[in-house]
Amino acid sequence: MRVTATMQMTQSVSSMRLFVRTFKRLVWCRHSNMSRVFTVDDEPYRLCLECGVRRRLDRHSWTKLHPNYF
Repeated sequence: MRVTATMQMTQSVSSMRLFVRTFKRLVWCRHSNMSRVFTVDDEPYRLCLECGVRRRLDRHSWTKLHPNYF
């Protein structure tokens, strides 16, 4: 019985951490601390060093193409 309660509590804590991390990404982070430009498969992007969101860039003008994505 104790093992089950401990497992449920662990799952609950994990779920709460996931919720808080996602909420921080969407609401609190202003993406002001961006990485240098990376290019993978001919797609340039920058990465927020605070929350991990990616920002795709236009290859020619180096401006943001689409909304941020995770």
